[in-house]
Amino acid sequence: MMFVEMRLKSLDLLSHMAEMHVWLDSKSIDTVGFSYEEDIDRAIARVVFNMRVEAEAFAARFSGRIVHLSPSAAQITPDGPRLPLRSPV
Repeated sequence: MMFVEMRLKSLDLLSHMAEMHVWLDSKSIDTVGFSYEEDIDRAIARVVFNMRVEAEAFAARFSGRIVHLSPSAAQITPDGPRLPLRSPV
């Protein structure tokens, strides 16, 4: 699995998620999971992909970076706060 991490302003989190949703739908890309950590003025969002090429394209589009998480973090992230980024068809 490939994890793409983005640092965002907390106030912009929802608008960024909506933009990600539209982009993923337009590319017909399915994600494995989504998690985020939020502080007072910043958020870190992580989107999980099965395919490296999709993760790289997403990272390039949203100024993210591919991160390599420890096995314990990789197990926690998909089970953390998750929001579907694609609408059911």
